[in-house]
Amino acid sequence: MSNNLRERLACAKETLLLVSGLVADAEETKGLLPAEAVSQFKNLGNCWTGVKHWNQLLDAREMQRSVLTDLERRTDQDDWVEYLGAKVPFTIVRLLAVQAYLAVHWSLADGMAAMVADVLSVENKLKDPKRKPNLHAMIDGDQAANAIAHVAYNTIRLMYGKEIALSYALRNYFLHEGPSEEFFEDRSSRSRFEISPNGWKLLAERPGKNLIKNAETRRADWSPGPGSDLREIFDTCQEGMDNALGILVGTACQVGIVHLLFVLGKEHEIPLALTPLT
Repeated sequence: MSNNLRERLACAKETLLLVSGLVADAEETKGLLPAEAVSQFKNLGNCWTGVKHWNQLLDAREMQRSVLTDLERRTDQDDWVEYLGAKVPFTIVRLLAVQAYLAVHWSLADGMAAMVADVLSVENKLKDPKRKPNLHAMIDGDQAANAIAHVAYNTIRLMYGKEIALSYALRNYFLHEGPSEEFFEDRSSRSRFEISPNGWKLLAERPGKNLIKNAETRRADWSPGPGSDLREIFDTCQEGMDNALGILVGTACQVGIVHLLFVLGKEHEIPLALTPLT
């Protein structure tokens, strides 16, 4: 993609600030917009403040990913690693570092997805607090119809479905289920981050609905499996998910401001409103 996620967030911020300005102008003209509509567009415009938070999460994710790099080379003769000022066995540091990375990565993804849902979701999805919008739901065929507009769902699913599905499975496995010692080839640093056959089976044959096997991706030559380095999978999934999030956030912002301009009868200003993307 020509624009990375930070660049797309910068464009989104400019667009959301324009939304805020248009809403402020509309408020001065009493009766131009119903009060509930004003509140809705205000909430959208105020999302520009979230861009700073998302950039901080990007920084945190980058830091956590750096912890994983060459971790196996930082062990001593007893296979222990210096971690947070203490000596810790490699296998424990590996687990903690993986969990930290996934927690930050999906906090970012779902936070941005919630903002996208404010524009692209159908009403009943937004009003159900037990089913908050998340990025994975946007590629799940059973949920996606109630998550985002079909054209967005279908494009993201076809282009980045596998990356999202695999990363989501890893998140659930490491953060919610408690990973088995069998996931990696062995407990020592000799195995680095290589996934064992049993470890891959835990992901690919998870109970219940699983999207990994049939998920789509633009990467025709990407076939992760037993023996794959988990860090390489993280990097591939991260790239695909960042592209998906950048597309969704950009789409939501542009849909929001174009809709507002039509509502205000200012559709002649649409070309000017779209200039932040150039």
